[in-house]
Amino acid sequence: MAKPIAVVFVVVAFATTAYSANPTWYEIKSDHFRVLTDGSEKEGRAVAREFEQIRAVLAAVLPTMRESTVPLLIVAARDEGSAKRLIPAYWKGSSPKPGSIFWDGSQRRFSLIRLDLLRSGANTQLASYSYQAIYHQYTRILLKENFRWLPLWFGIGFSEFFANTRFQEGKFYVGAPSPRRNYAQNRPLLPMTEFMAVKKDYIPRVDVFFAQSWALIHLLMMKPNDEGKSLQRFVSLLEAGKSQRDAFQEAIGDLGDIEKQLAQYISRRNFQNLVFSTVPQTREDGFSSRKLSVAEADAEIGNFQLWQRDMPAARIRIEQALKADPDSSLAHE
Repeated sequence: MAKPIAVVFVVVAFATTAYSANPTWYEIKSDHFRVLTDGSEKEGRAVAREFEQIRAVLAAVLPTMRESTVPLLIVAARDEGSAKRLIPAYWKGSSPKPGSIFWDGSQRRFSLIRLDLLRSGANTQLASYSYQAIYHQYTRILLKENFRWLPLWFGIGFSEFFANTRFQEGKFYVGAPSPRRNYAQNRPLLPMTEFMAVKKDYIPRVDVFFAQSWALIHLLMMKPNDEGKSLQRFVSLLEAGKSQRDAFQEAIGDLGDIEKQLAQYISRRNFQNLVFSTVPQTREDGFSSRKLSVAEADAEIGNFQLWQRDMPAARIRIEQALKADPDSSLAHE
């Protein structure tokens, strides 16, 4: 079994709410996602809606998008105490605690998000930031599923561009400035030839690289009378077998010219957003939901902990599930 890759977005931890020894778990199913939560059914529906909305935005930008063949399960933990019981390894040590996490495995994908942080940030940007790392990784997955090969800067920059998506009053705001841009302001950028050659096994000046990747995608997506067409052309040329350098110069422009434009662009104070008002809105009342039995909840959580490689906790949960329901197919699996 391949060890999942964990991507963590760290936010400030808030006070936890009281915890029941046997919390009620709900399962919510939307068109493309499944959410398990020990919070309220309403909160679980809201999380499913967020995922459906980011998928809808990406589908609008990538109209030929293929769906991932690996299922994604979203676990919406009611508070910090619940999250700690589910993934105790992340509470060891004194480092800030995670607000949302994404695991990418070859057979299963899991996401965990804390509802207490979403509640605390309901009227601020904090709720959106809690989804940021998940949106980033979900975008990376769709890129991987839909394209044979993409340069590292493209995958990171494109994913950062969509990671900051906001949904407000029936509109979708895409391309809000990434907090990472601060790492590159008033600092020299990587030369374009070095920047384009970076691979994941070694990333020089990693903070600058991430910021520069986001800024280049943002520059091209916001370019007047272009709006990403040059990026689409670049990807098409790569898919056709062109070298990255030749594809870049043919679709986007001279490396030296782009390097100068990028240095000026990333130093600006204000950045525009793309605004979508025609993307289909997701209706929560169309989601199915049900309360899980104790055996079903134990089996689901045991499966989740198994894939986090927390074998002792997984064994306890699965044995409890089989004791409550000896015919549980998930627990036997």
